[in-house]
Amino acid sequence: MDRSPSIIRPTEYSAPCRARTAAQPADSPARAAITAACLALLLAAPLSAATFTVGPGGTHATIQAAIDTALATPGDHHVRVQKGIYEERLTIGSPQGALIVSGGWDAAFAVQDPTAPNETIVNALGDGRALHVSCTEGRILLSNLMLTGGHLVQPAVVGGGVAVFVQESCDVTLSGTLISENRVDKTAVNPPPTQIPLGGGIYGFVANAGRLEVRHSILFANELHNTANGPVTGAGGYFHARDNGIVELRDNRVNWNVGESLDPGARGGGLFVEVIDAARAELVDNLLADNRLTGPEAGGSGAYLSASFCGGCGVELVRSEIRHNDGGDDGHLVLSVRSGAAIEATDSLIARGDGNGVLVDRFGGDLTLTNLTVANHPGNGLEVVGATGTVEMHNTILFANGTNVVGLSGVDPSNLVGTDPIFVDHAGGDYHLALTSPAIDAGDDTPPGGLGTHDLDGGPRVQGPHVDIGAYEARSSFCYVEGHGSLAFVEESAPVCSCLQDDLLRSLRCGFTFPGFFVDIELPWPVFPGDDTAAQWTLHPWGPVDGPYELQASLLVEGQEIPLDPQKKQGTFSGQLKEGKDVSTELLFPVPNAAAALSVRLLLPALTDQPSELVTGVLLHRGGE
Repeated sequence: MDRSPSIIRPTEYSAPCRARTAAQPADSPARAAITAACLALLLAAPLSAATFTVGPGGTHATIQAAIDTALATPGDHHVRVQKGIYEERLTIGSPQGALIVSGGWDAAFAVQDPTAPNETIVNALGDGRALHVSCTEGRILLSNLMLTGGHLVQPAVVGGGVAVFVQESCDVTLSGTLISENRVDKTAVNPPPTQIPLGGGIYGFVANAGRLEVRHSILFANELHNTANGPVTGAGGYFHARDNGIVELRDNRVNWNVGESLDPGARGGGLFVEVIDAARAELVDNLLADNRLTGPEAGGSGAYLSASFCGGCGVELVRSEIRHNDGGDDGHLVLSVRSGAAIEATDSLIARGDGNGVLVDRFGGDLTLTNLTVANHPGNGLEVVGATGTVEMHNTILFANGTNVVGLSGVDPSNLVGTDPIFVDHAGGDYHLALTSPAIDAGDDTPPGGLGTHDLDGGPRVQGPHVDIGAYEARSSFCYVEGHGSLAFVEESAPVCSCLQDDLLRSLRCGFTFPGFFVDIELPWPVFPGDDTAAQWTLHPWGPVDGPYELQASLLVEGQEIPLDPQKKQGTFSGQLKEGKDVSTELLFPVPNAAAALSVRLLLPALTDQPSELVTGVLLHRGGE
């Protein structure tokens, strides 16, 4: 993903492009095509650009001085900041064109490292914010900067690290930024409690058709504290959009932020996002984890999303993970909708909070929940409160919660509620579907609002005859190792197995790598339903794994395990492993006319320094193909 900045002109094309893009769904191919065309047009526009440099050998000694020079001169300008620490509090107004401020540059300002924002640090030293932006026109891009050390005390209690106020035709983007270790404190009683600490890391206010985007960024270890009266809202980030304003949060990580209040009503340990008056917010591909709220009746320890008092305004939550956030007694994720507004949550995981899972608070609005996985909450998995408005839930897993569904009657049969979906590694937190899962190919292909284009992994949303239930499509790669994410000797992202398909030789060969030995399987490819097929399994012990082994084969057919017959060279085989001596076994098995996999359980009882039981397998086909 390219994070390098480029100068673009906001003047002639930005308004119509933004309008055309906004008319398309958040994750649609049409929107992507329009965006690409608009960017190409913008980049082709004639430029009037100047570059200012900040650092020991630069044109300016401070970032603020370079920004002031750029703002005073019409045109499109780029401020390049050398790696280092800058003890400043930055202020940016409306540019007369486009302004880019980017960090990570070398001493010659010729080469940029866009992957390490923590090497270009803007530190407010505990006195005010690191960054304040307020604009009504132009385009601003800030990238590859660490914004830290912000500290606000009442009466200024919004945006501990960053505050962004965007209105009218102004367009602001923060890309590849690290907003970390900022803080807001309210310590004195202020009756009535109108001063509410908002946005420990960042506060964003967007109105009158302005646009704010935060992408590829990290909101980490920011804090909101209210030890006086009233709640706190949005420990990691607080975003409010109104009057056709647009907020877009894409591919961000929101971690370890803390919100503390003595009074009831703390909201949004990770994020709080609110839209009214025909505004729109999109949250796509974000991770919110390990955030915390403290205080009575806290809600949305991961995220609190609100849309209200409008016709046509709304919030979209797409392909996001919300897990391991604490303190959300009223909901790990809260969705609050009012008076004609709409919220859609799709292709997302909400898991392992310490209270309720998803709280839907409705009064006259519309909620659409599609392809969610909601699991492992001691309270309610999904709780719906409020008497009016609609809630549509389809293709959603609710499992291992205290009570899976409360307040929603007539649950659609496309959902899997209370039935074990058979995750790859439930105990280890891997919520992908195992090939035995009853959720595979069991969803509704045409739910209200339609399906997302991709699952939570970013793969095609439909990979078999029908959509799977839950946030993930079952892995359609040929091979798998069940539970490998919990094996201490294998990283979760490691290529535990891989396959080579040879169309010329009509064969498939898959290998499985483990400490001390390697396993491979070779079989004819493709396989056809109704045929008997032979698979050759070989164990290659290259390390000290001497001892007995037992190999148990079975077929997994539409979620059911079918034992094989040992009398037909199927089923169970055993023997001795010795370092450097290969062991081969031929397995015969029928290919069923249904979704199926060949599974082999390998038992190594003599091993003590690694798991003594491993389950490997090869996906034969998903059925209906």
